[in-house]
Amino acid sequence: EYIGYRLSAFVTLIRSPTKEAYYASEFRLVHFPYKFDSDRQPHSNKMGAKSIVNYVHQTQETFPELFKPYFWLLISLFTAVALKRAGGHSKVPYWMLPLSGFTYTMGYIPATPAGDFRYVYWLCLIVTASMMIWAGLKFQRTGMESREVTLEADPRVNLKKLIDSRSMG
Repeated sequence: EYIGYRLSAFVTLIRSPTKEAYYASEFRLVHFPYKFDSDRQPHSNKMGAKSIVNYVHQTQETFPELFKPYFWLLISLFTAVALKRAGGHSKVPYWMLPLSGFTYTMGYIPATPAGDFRYVYWLCLIVTASMMIWAGLKFQRTGMESREVTLEADPRVNLKKLIDSRSMG
């Protein structure tokens, strides 16, 4: 019974595709003081706050999956595989970044405190950063294939080669 309860709480946390996205369902307090469009916010924040609220609501309507943790769990796995393949012979294990977000979130299986999107902020942040690293590796490799580059052990020599190649091209 307890295991069933824990799994149920975790499934509520990661949201199913049929459930409402988190942002709209998260703020149910009346006069929540930290909500962007709260009456308790200073008047100077009202215009910017309204723009942010509109942006988030439009994003939620257009891409509701962005506000569902199961989406980020799946993307973290795909990004880990993509980084593993794109890293080649790199000594830096970039693929472990999205895997850390995945394992962090999976750690909530035995102890999900509540169905709240704030528990997956790390997952969203690290997956987004990992996708940017993947894109950087892809573009770097594409750029490197177009010209031959031999890296030396001394970074000063590499810097000189880079400067020379830029000044010639």
